[in-house]
Amino acid sequence: MSTTDPHEEGSQADERGSQMGLFAEILDEYTTFVFAAAGPHPTSASIIAAIGWLGAIPSPPDDWRFGTEHTPIQPWYLRQVHADGRAARANVPIQTLTTPGE
Repeated sequence: MSTTDPHEEGSQADERGSQMGLFAEILDEYTTFVFAAAGPHPTSASIIAAIGWLGAIPSPPDDWRFGTEHTPIQPWYLRQVHADGRAARANVPIQTLTTPGE
């Protein structure tokens, strides 16, 4: 699965790929932590408890965390996509709309 938009060109596509690669590394570290904290014979209860210890998880464009129902909580943004003058597109957040789950 590609982490970049095939319509993006040049540095914007490279930057997006780098961000997604970093996010994948961070998520892998947190997953490793959860399973280590859940113990040698993890159960659903021990995994849920370990997830509760994670706190904020760094991610582009903003940190997120798991809520009490074990669903991710991250702000939603109104975004505008426009040409940035380099034959590429800019995806710019205009405002924060809501944070579901809060």
